[in-house]
Amino acid sequence: MLEADPGIWVTGEAGTAPAALVTMPALRPDAAVLGAQLPDGDAVSQASSKGPKYL
Repeated sequence: MLEADPGIWVTGEAGTAPAALVTMPALRPDAAVLGAQLPDGDAVSQASSKGPKYL
């Protein structure tokens, strides 16, 4: 869905909350869409608990 917008580049994807927390700092995106219902938990809460570098 996001890839259909020519002004948005999807630079990474992760299927689990821990994978997202590793991927985000490595890719340094301008914005991130985080899943609230991943199989292993809530990526939004996990990112928030890690501090401003993830927000």
